[in-house]
Amino acid sequence: MIENWFELVIGVLVLISPWIFGFANIPLAEWVDVLYGTAIILINVWMIYGKDSTAEASAALESAAVQKPKRVRRKSVDVDGALVSVPVTRIVKNRKIKKVEQSLINI
Repeated sequence: MIENWFELVIGVLVLISPWIFGFANIPLAEWVDVLYGTAIILINVWMIYGKDSTAEASAALESAAVQKPKRVRRKSVDVDGALVSVPVTRIVKNRKIKKVEQSLINI
């Protein structure tokens, strides 16, 4: 929070720097500093006074029902004398449920 106030002061200094350092008679340099200073000020004012989205997100997580993760069905397959656990998925075809094993990749 203190960093945002510090950056706000930096933004004000950038905004008024053409008149402090005397290069306000160079239009491009003046407008660049004015635009950057204004952007820095607006962003930091938004960060300081804007809504705290982290507080809203944590409140939403606390109020939401905790769901259990889905259980992954596994099947042990013998590959070269070693048992390998392979996830089994279900595919719906023609209104029938079939078990399909995911293929093993031999490297």
